[in-house]
This record gives sequence, structure tokens and C-alpha cells, in this order.
Amino acid sequence: MKKIIVMLALLLSFVPTTFASASMLIEANYGLNGAGKMYNPISASIKVTNNGDAFEGYFVAGYEESGQLKTAQVYPIKLEAGQSETLDFYLNSYPDQLYYNNGKPLFTMYEGELENNKIIKDIEIKNVKPRLYDAETIIVSTLNDETLLNILQKMRSESNVQLVPFALAELPEDSQALSMIDVLAVDEAKLATL
Repeated sequence: MKKIIVMLALLLSFVPTTFASASMLIEANYGLNGAGKMYNPISASIKVTNNGDAFEGYFVAGYEESGQLKTAQVYPIKLEAGQSETLDFYLNSYPDQLYYNNGKPLFTMYEGELENNKIIKDIEIKNVKPRLYDAETIIVSTLNDETLLNILQKMRSESNVQLVPFALAELPEDSQALSMIDVLAVDEAKLATL
């Protein structure tokens, strides 16, 4: 009897341990109304959907901030099967991974603790690439005031001036989102609602 138990224990020790299969969909949107400016912080709205089993781990946005300086922003995340969560944060600069589309992943997900280095391989990423303006472009924005927008559009004579309107409801609480705007045109009626 002891031989059978030992053989059974030995046989079970060779069965590989299986973990919950994580399958993620990441939908990424960047910028203020889909626009960003070089050398300025850019907002990121990331929707993570779990298409596999229950998941607990970390979402990591890793990118080169400038030259050799690399940075990573780490967010704990816990999702049941079929559940989604949206992460809103800022990247300190426009990542090379978006600009050059160099194949380096911008996002990585780790199951469990980061120290275990268990990277989730089954990730589908849908990036909505923002319109990117160079640092010399003058960004003029309005709060979706069509009349004011039309007047500004007619007055625009410089080729390096871009109009980026956004709705009052989209007005971010964090001033980093507005750092790319050089001029914010607001009429008196909209100013009263701020």
C-alpha cells in the first residue's frame, strides 16, 4: 500500500501546475480631444477588459521619458471574468512607442506580485493614436463654442496654429491636461459656468 501512495505522489509531482488563464483587451485613448503636443504631458484613458478568468495583478505603463530616462507607472488591478476598469492618468511625455510604432510594448500586465515577473502574454492592445503637434505649434482651444470656433477658424492665418475644441464636460480637473494649450478662448457666457 505504501508503494502505491509513494508512486501516486511521485506521479502527481510531475503534473505541471496550471494558473488562471488571463486574456486581456486594452483600449487606449490619448490626449485632449484626441490631440497631443510634443514635450508636453499627455493624458491616457485606458480601458482594461478581462476576457479570461478572475485576475489580480498590476498594470504597468513603461516608456522612455527622454533619451535614456525610462519611467514606469504601476497600477494595481483586480478584475473578475468579463469585468472592465478604466484607468485615467498622465504620461509625462509622448512615448516613443506611439510616435515611432517601434514594436516595444507600452503596456504590460503582471499576474500576482510584480516580483514574480509573471507577464500576461494574451493581451490585445487597441491604441487610438492621437494627432501629434510639434512643440512650435500654437494650440488654440475653445469650450465647444461653435460661433467662437468659426470666428477663430476664419481668423487663422498661421499654418502652425491648430484649433482643438473640447466640451465643458471634458474640462479636466488636473491642469496637466491643459499644458499643451497655448490659448484658451472663452466667451463671457461660458466663463460664468466655469
